[in-house]
Amino acid sequence: MIGLQETTKGSFKNCINAIRKRLLDDLEQSCYQCYSLNAKDRKKVQLTYKENRSYERLIAWLENPVRPHKDWKLNLKDLIKERAYTLTNRLVILMQLESRGLRKVKLISQGIEKSAFRTEQEFFVALVQGDDQGFAFILQQVWDQLALELPALFEYNEIHECVPIPGPTLLWLIQKLNMKDLQEAWKDDTTLGWLYQYWNDPDRKAVDAKLNTTSGKVEKGEEGPVSGCGSLGLWGI
Repeated sequence: MIGLQETTKGSFKNCINAIRKRLLDDLEQSCYQCYSLNAKDRKKVQLTYKENRSYERLIAWLENPVRPHKDWKLNLKDLIKERAYTLTNRLVILMQLESRGLRKVKLISQGIEKSAFRTEQEFFVALVQGDDQGFAFILQQVWDQLALELPALFEYNEIHECVPIPGPTLLWLIQKLNMKDLQEAWKDDTTLGWLYQYWNDPDRKAVDAKLNTTSGKVEKGEEGPVSGCGSLGLWGI
């Protein structure tokens, strides 16, 4: 394990910071738009059957007394953060698996236009018409497959799926991870550890700042980072 060069490390940090900011913003906006969360009269909200089921499941989870915050909106922010990190973590792992030749089909490691999915898209005409160009569907098939070996990282999460990921955001994320100056990162064992650190740095700094004030008090739900795994070697890959 040699470790990332400083230039790659800096590029990776900037990339993760940009991804974190966009995902947190876009996923929160998508939740409020999809379920009309700001509506004062829920009776006037018109959702499809599937959307309504997801909304009911989501609200029940957010308002459960076991959640860290009394305000469901704060619990939603925590959930969105988990959803965003999980997606990023999975895509980084997939980038590494493809770059190391551990997965022969290059689904995301060559970008959107050169993806192996493009060569088969004539069989998925209906899927590729969507704003995610079919990548949400095909990635779910990959997660289901990887869950057989790594359930803790790839197992289907019913609550996470209640947080919709906009198609353009998913495509942007894949392209972002394909920046040329990140190529070294996909073959280095320390990359997942740096992902974990860079993703949690803003929360850690916020907690430190709060503790350094005379009135600082860390509320329940603020004290810990999102969960993660630091090295592919931990899984025997």
